[in-house]
Amino acid sequence: MNVANTGLITNLPAGAAVEVPATVDRGGVHPWHVGDLPVQCAALNRAFLSVGELTVQAALTQDPRMIRQAAMVDPNTAASLTVDQIWNLCDDLVAAHGTLLPEWARQPLSPRPWFSFS
Repeated sequence: MNVANTGLITNLPAGAAVEVPATVDRGGVHPWHVGDLPVQCAALNRAFLSVGELTVQAALTQDPRMIRQAAMVDPNTAASLTVDQIWNLCDDLVAAHGTLLPEWARQPLSPRPWFSFS
């Protein structure tokens, strides 16, 4: 079950979306306490949680560059594509989804910096 981490996984951030076993009955969904994940599993999860955090910040600040930065630090994307390929992928996804995205996310980003933490 995907739920907010309310201390269910003790070595992941509070409030993060986590997947834990749960019991479902007439009274609702009852997530199980897991405790600490093995350190290597927690490290991998924190990397993915950071991508989610950047994506949420992109939406809250309406910063289209931060969407691309989130993609750049995603472990799977970064292992498979160069920075330029990631940027082009994001441009292609924005073009493909067009009006389904909010106006701020469709803004052209030019000139393109090689990398920016703004």
